[in-house]
Amino acid sequence: MKCRCNCGLNDVCLNVVCFKVASLTGVSVCWSSATPSLFVCFWLGSRTKLALAEKMESVRKVEKVAKKRSAAVFEEGADECAAGNEVQSMLEKFGADINKAMQVKQKHLECLTKNHMTGSQHKLEHLWSNYHGQRKKTTQQFSQRVSTAFQQWEAEAHRTEEQEEKLSNLFRQQQKVLQQARVAQNQKLKVVRELYDQFVKNMEEMEKSQNEFLQAAQEELKREMATLQKKLLMEAQQQEMATVRKSLQTMFF
Repeated sequence: MKCRCNCGLNDVCLNVVCFKVASLTGVSVCWSSATPSLFVCFWLGSRTKLALAEKMESVRKVEKVAKKRSAAVFEEGADECAAGNEVQSMLEKFGADINKAMQVKQKHLECLTKNHMTGSQHKLEHLWSNYHGQRKKTTQQFSQRVSTAFQQWEAEAHRTEEQEEKLSNLFRQQQKVLQQARVAQNQKLKVVRELYDQFVKNMEEMEKSQNEFLQAAQEELKREMATLQKKLLMEAQQQEMATVRKSLQTMFF
């Protein structure tokens, strides 16, 4: 069957997907995916062709019967030949009328099919336009969402970097403060250690001086005790001597 899109490939076309239109019987629509345009081709369906073939076959049978009858009538006589010629002319006229009616029906069917195909083409173009519009809209929405997501991600990454920088600066400051505090603490510990060493040294010196003072005091006390003891002995001796002297005087005088 020859395709009416004038593509020259008849029933088979490369990069073409053919499908049946449900509202039309025996009509095929060719959609070319290789080019952006829409090619619509149609031809009579199998049912119409079958009907035409049956009618033409009936006409041929009638003509054959007419020819046979005309031959038989010609053999029988001139009157019958005239009647056969009349039947032949009637059959030819009947066949011409049938052909004319079939041509009219074929043109009417082609016109109707063309109108339906034009409407279908407009519908397909409208569907194709809507599809491209929806696809473009979806692509734009996706691009916008992706762009927004990337912008948010970049903003969050920038904020994260700022927070990291702040934390790093704070960590360095705290580390510096801790180092200074450690140095100050070491200095204070050194001062405390020096004070402790000085205190221990002073305590040792004070203990040593106290020991020396106690020893000197003991020596002085011993000397004073010895002196006092001597003095007491001397006084006791003097008293005894005075008492003895007094006693002697009393005895002698």
